[in-house]
Amino acid sequence: MSARDKFKQKIDKLGDAEQIAAINCNTNCVVTAGAGSGKTMVLSYRFVRLIVEEMCHVDEILTLTFTRLAAAEMYSRIQAELYNLADDKQIEEELKLFTKATITTIDAFCHRIVASDPTRYGLPVDFILDEEESRVMARECALALFKEEGTHPGLIALASYASPDILMDEVLVPLAVKHFHPSTAFNNESMALLAMDQFTTLYQESVESFLKVVNRLLQIEYHTKVYRDNLPIFQEVAAKGDELSDPANFGNLGDYYSTLKVRKLGGSGEGVRTDYNALIDLFKQYQEILTLAEGAVANRQMLQETFSFLELFYYRYLKSKRERGVVNHGDVANMARDILLNNPTVRRYWQGRFRYILVDEFQDTNRLQKELVYLLAARSDYEGEGVPPPSALQDDKLFFVGDEKQSIYRFRDADVRVFKRLGKEIVASGGQKILLKHNYRSEPVLVSFYNSLFKEIMGESSEEYEAQFEKLESRGATPGVSPKIEFYFKELPKEDQPVLEEDEEWAEAVEAEAWAIGELIEQMVKKSDAYHIKGREGRRRPCY
Repeated sequence: MSARDKFKQKIDKLGDAEQIAAINCNTNCVVTAGAGSGKTMVLSYRFVRLIVEEMCHVDEILTLTFTRLAAAEMYSRIQAELYNLADDKQIEEELKLFTKATITTIDAFCHRIVASDPTRYGLPVDFILDEEESRVMARECALALFKEEGTHPGLIALASYASPDILMDEVLVPLAVKHFHPSTAFNNESMALLAMDQFTTLYQESVESFLKVVNRLLQIEYHTKVYRDNLPIFQEVAAKGDELSDPANFGNLGDYYSTLKVRKLGGSGEGVRTDYNALIDLFKQYQEILTLAEGAVANRQMLQETFSFLELFYYRYLKSKRERGVVNHGDVANMARDILLNNPTVRRYWQGRFRYILVDEFQDTNRLQKELVYLLAARSDYEGEGVPPPSALQDDKLFFVGDEKQSIYRFRDADVRVFKRLGKEIVASGGQKILLKHNYRSEPVLVSFYNSLFKEIMGESSEEYEAQFEKLESRGATPGVSPKIEFYFKELPKEDQPVLEEDEEWAEAVEAEAWAIGELIEQMVKKSDAYHIKGREGRRRPCY
């Protein structure tokens, strides 16, 4: 039997129409794959099908994923599937070439593109990727400018809204690391707006922490005059929580935060007094940050005054990058995009290098990475400028797999909206969108529970950044297996119940959850016999 027939027979035995459709799809395709739906198998089977049916070579398929671990797993899975067909002469030859297969992370692939033309950006050919060093360099550059340009009007304007440490670590350093790239030109207005965005981000993150501190303070009861004087302030802030958190109100709250006057408890000693006063310190710390950030967002005039200072910072930081030959992930992705846009020779090389592109975990990518893939997939006759629209893509080159519910939103700018829009774009340009809705990992009882629970939690996704609930289908039950659902919940103390520092309720919800899960894992792998599972050599604990 030929490798083609043998593999087709294997696909047909899957019995899952959606999986088979995804593997055999002959147009651009976006696959939404929930947990346990077999997405890794589908992606690896598709790779093999392109070889046995489309007569593609292993080095003509670009396979991209999000982590090195996932790339290594994908490499092993695909290689193992090819070994199962190794009695075929064609497959035998492809296995000899398998080390040339490009199965890698998006970051590593971008690095390869930039390595072909780094001098365009003043970088040495042996430049290195180092996130932490990039951050250290940004701080060093900011500190040097603080010392050299202490009387600069732009620095004075910024410093009027934040202490030096906050301005450096929460505004300037994140701004530089995220937006100052060797491939981007300085633009007064856009850079100043980005600085303002950084103040807004600082406000958003700080107000969330501020409200958590207030809620913890409200859980403590202590019978002194200072406590009674502070209590109405905390109650007022808690009542205004939604208003303070609403982005529409940023910059419109006036001097609200500076009017909040609270004091520490007097006396000495350990216990509730110490914890209360530690929280008061946190309250005042966030109060200062919010007062400054609120003022900065409100004062748009500050933008004009910061232009020249931000420009000094921009060029100082990029000079340091070039001299040290150090860049970060954002730099590499932006440079790769810029090269593909502006170097036709390099762009045509990479477009012709791969017949097919498979992208895993696409829910964890961002707009920039999507544009990179589109640039690689443009039709050879496309002569437009900029990133090609969906209508200009080759009609069978792209295959995306992702699950919006598993998106690590905002990590390295991951944006689930990109994945949701991608599906619409691919379908509108003649491609397909396929949903893998069967969960093969969990028992039916558990899948039914997941559906009931997450339908209530997720509700209707009215916002584009929200994941949409999709009901999962289950496989047949495993004989002899009795699924179990355990609830771990953290009760809130009653309003009239004082909270002592030794009480378990003192921990925040996230801390309590982490502790409970850690305790459960320890029970499963070290102590309890209740979680034994079937292994090759009998029953064993669920650890390796």
